Parts: sequence; C-alpha cells; structure tokens
Amino acid sequence: EDPARIINIGSVVGFVPQAAPTHAYDVSKAAVHQLTKKFAADLAPKHITVNCLAPGFVPSRMSDGLASWGASREVIAQNVPLGRMGNENDMAGARFFF
Repeated sequence: EDPARIINIGSVVGFVPQAAPTHAYDVSKAAVHQLTKKFAADLAPKHITVNCLAPGFVPSRMSDGLASWGASREVIAQNVPLGRMGNENDMAGARFFF
C-alpha cells in the first residue's frame, strides 16, 4: 500500500547555526526537525511517512538581509560545494523523491 506523506520544510540552520544573530529562526527550524522525527514515529503505524527537507541558502529577501552581517549571495555561494545558492528546482526534485 502506498502510504500518505507529510513533507516538512526545515533548514540546514536547524542543525548548524549560522554566524548571523538569527536565534529565533535557527531554533524554529530545529523544532521543525524534531517535530518531524516525532510525527514520523507516531504516524508510521498509520501508514503515513513524515520527512523533512533541509535546504541550505536560497535567494530571498531574508537571505539578502544576511549581507549586513557580511554574508552576501556571493559569499554564501563560495561556501556551498556546488558554488551556488539553492533554487526552486532543487526543492522540487527533493519533493518528488519523497
């Protein structure tokens, strides 16, 4: 039987805090990851899978605000193995996997 699916959206900063003072954002994403684990354990017997995507930095007004802390889009991209920020196609591909 094909299970129902829940896909939450977290962030890598839920695992590794960033240098900018984004305390509430970082801890809220960590909470999403923990909630995902709890839901996964509780809902598996009901044939519901629960997963969480944890994207890195993607271009947005919020990530643009990191430039005031020295993290421009270019600086961020230099610290990503692919040498670029994420995009909507990255997220869509991961969603289709689940």
